[in-house]
Parts: sequence; structure tokens; C-alpha cells
Amino acid sequence: ISDEEHGHLISAYAPIKDSTGAVVGIVGLDYDASSIISNLHSLLKIILVIAAVIFIISAVAVSAIINGILKGIDNVNRKLTELLNNNGDLTKQLPVTTSDEVGLICYNVNGLLKYIRVVIIAIASGSSDLNDTVAKALDSAVKSEKELSRVSENMESMSAAMEETSASIDQIHANTGKMKE
Repeated sequence: ISDEEHGHLISAYAPIKDSTGAVVGIVGLDYDASSIISNLHSLLKIILVIAAVIFIISAVAVSAIINGILKGIDNVNRKLTELLNNNGDLTKQLPVTTSDEVGLICYNVNGLLKYIRVVIIAIASGSSDLNDTVAKALDSAVKSEKELSRVSENMESMSAAMEETSASIDQIHANTGKMKE
């Protein structure tokens, strides 16, 4: 399509050949393309309007989806804040109301809370067992101290008896020495 001083024209050319195949002439044809250009402009306007409508509908849909996700995340955040403000009450759970990504986050946070509960119960149980073991060890230490005190007293008594025996032997030795003289 060419734009000339006579308007929009479509030009076509074809060779004229003789019986031997040699080109002996050309046939030319010009067709007025104004109606085609007019139709193209009309189609272009329709396409632009449709594209604008699709863009607006897409923007509204994306905005609604983003608002839904943000609302879900905000709900999860509020529930987590509530959990923290209740002194870490691990029996609370987040409600799983959707099956999208936010619902999956809630489900996984609930699983984490359950795991933390199990760990804390295990720690409390271990702490109780440790307290029992320490109490038994302390009781054994007290009994051992009493036994050591009793053994120490017996040894002191034996030491005193040995000193008396030694003094008696010294006296006997001195008396025998006097008797020899």
C-alpha cells in the first residue's frame, strides 16, 4: 500500500510473456485502498479499546488477589501477635480457613507450635527426672557424711585407746627397767 497524491493505492504488476517465455510487456493495476485503510483504523481503535478494558479488568483482578493475600497475612500476623501477648500460650492455634498459601502458612505454624509443645514437655519431664536424681545424690552424700563422721569417731576412739595402750606399755617398760635394777 502506497500513499500517493491520488490516495492510498495497492499496485500490482505482472509480466506478459510470449510463447517462448520471453517478457514482451507488463500489465499494471492500481486499486484504491482507502476502504481497507479505513477498516484497519477502525480495527485498530477496537483493539485498543479491548486492550484497555482487559488491562483495567486485569488490574482490578490482581488488586483483589493481592488484597486477599495481604488480608490473610495480616490475619496470621494478628494471631501470632495475640499468641505472643498471651505469654506464649502454645495451646492456641491459628485458624486454617483457606487452602491457599496463607492457609498453608497457618497450618505449618500450627505444626511448629505443636512441636514446640512436645519439646517443652520433654524438657519439663527431663528437668523433673534431673531433680529426682539430684535429690537422691544429695541424700547419698548426706548418708556418706554421717557414715564418715561415725568412722572418724571410731578412729578417734581407737586412736585414744592406742595412746592409752602405748602409755601402759611405756609404763610397763619403765617398771620392768626398775625391776631389773
